[in-house]
Amino acid sequence: MNTASAVDSPQCQAAFSESSLFTTGLIAAFEADQGLANQICNDVNNVNTWLPSLSQTLLNELGPLNPIDFATCACSMYQGIGQLPSEAVSCIQGLICGLSELVGLGNPCQTCQQPPPLPANCTPPAACYNLQNDPSLYQTCQNILQYNTEGPNDGYFPVQEQQEPDGSWIIITGISGSGALTTCNPGQYCICPSPMTVVNVREYDPSGNSNWWYATCQCPSGTKPLKPSGPLAYVCICDSTGLPAVPPDWGQPTTPGGNNLNPTHSICPVPLTGVPCPVAGQIRVSNNTCVAPCTKPGEVMTPDGVCCDPNNVAACGQCCGPGLVPNPANGTCMPNQTTQ
Repeated sequence: MNTASAVDSPQCQAAFSESSLFTTGLIAAFEADQGLANQICNDVNNVNTWLPSLSQTLLNELGPLNPIDFATCACSMYQGIGQLPSEAVSCIQGLICGLSELVGLGNPCQTCQQPPPLPANCTPPAACYNLQNDPSLYQTCQNILQYNTEGPNDGYFPVQEQQEPDGSWIIITGISGSGALTTCNPGQYCICPSPMTVVNVREYDPSGNSNWWYATCQCPSGTKPLKPSGPLAYVCICDSTGLPAVPPDWGQPTTPGGNNLNPTHSICPVPLTGVPCPVAGQIRVSNNTCVAPCTKPGEVMTPDGVCCDPNNVAACGQCCGPGLVPNPANGTCMPNQTTQ
């Protein structure tokens, strides 16, 4: 939904490719300071009004890059994570009512005004599996999307999943904790943006008889979440590119003959410009490492990332070190034979 479209937007793709450290750092700063998020997101194009508010650490990561794409991406993700427009919430509300009736539990929405469903936490800390056995986790694991598999009158209304056209999942549950479906308590929902998957975690019970589970959104193989839990865990970063994972149909041409940025339908496509470096301004060289550009006037960079006097570069691309000179015969380096 909102988060999925934010991750694969041109602004986010550009921002992550230029500097994933600054992009993730800015999103984390928004999560830590709502005032900073509001200041930037309410006037995202007026850079001079908010750029001085960023920490020096973030400014160092930004370097000479234009901050607008970064701010646009961070704002869309910050405002989209866990949020849905009102019309989508109404849709989920209708699904809760309809599914209740579909599985023979009656329709609670016919007995009173059904409250809007509430967003649940589907990226909780891993320790929440021990919730039934450790009361100290109640605060940390509050608002998880929890259900019981013994039946609707023994726990929450059975979890349901609904796939949307954009590939994200809506998970809905619960009318009430006691299974009293006519109380009109709000249901819960989570959004697992594509390509995240729904994983149900069984809670621990020393007796081995626990029937309590909770639903989570987890990153697919080959990716990892920005953070292990919380809102930033909804963003999966590809191990191979350092960019956010995207829905499989991202980058497909919308018209015949249009540009195809993702011909393999991969969730981790390699950009046309190659795999970006994680630090702004660095260059990826032939041995797949990232190096800083050459700064000394007149120097050039060899394919393996060495800054070198152009007069000392052999035809094969090697920088000839002290005591060596290019060998014009075979394109490598040879000892410097000075004339006596």
